[in-house]
Amino acid sequence: MTSSMNLELFSREPQQQLLPYDGEAWLYPNFFTDLDLAELNSSIQWQEQQLFMYDQWVVPKRLVCLYTNKQHSYNNMTHPILDWPTSLLQLADKITAVHGEQFNAVLCNLYRDGSDYVGWHSDDENNMDQSCIASVSVGATRSFKFRHKTTKEQVSVELEQGDLLLMRYCQQHWHHALPKRLKVDTSRINLTFRRII
Repeated sequence: MTSSMNLELFSREPQQQLLPYDGEAWLYPNFFTDLDLAELNSSIQWQEQQLFMYDQWVVPKRLVCLYTNKQHSYNNMTHPILDWPTSLLQLADKITAVHGEQFNAVLCNLYRDGSDYVGWHSDDENNMDQSCIASVSVGATRSFKFRHKTTKEQVSVELEQGDLLLMRYCQQHWHHALPKRLKVDTSRINLTFRRII
């Protein structure tokens, strides 16, 4: 990615707190302006991920890459330390400058079209700091859903280009998902900045 990408901050104030209880999910619409999907896409080392689920190995319907400053094990796999692309470092620095959160990992997801998705899950691994996960959306607009683990109440939001979603202390109580949207024929990149402990 070239250094010419403009990472100007458009809006620092959240428009909405999405969750009614048991955690927070703050939406900052159009937090980043002028993010370029093609440039990000070419700078990330995409790969197919294998997960051990339901007593078998499965390949999820998306491409992924994990950049982290320390070795990380998840789902019977050890992820190596990868040097962050400059573009991702710039994004992390912008979030830190406004919100004060420090990140040492970013999970990149590429949803190639509306048939790529991720089912209900929560990012509640023991070696992950639950205080804040920052999610940046680039490309196609997609529905993002929360579902409470106990009450089953659901909350849905449309995440658009440049939106920032800050999830705080909600992983133990809420699942989230990105459902299929078959009418979508363009790509979406999701970047989730987090802290591995």
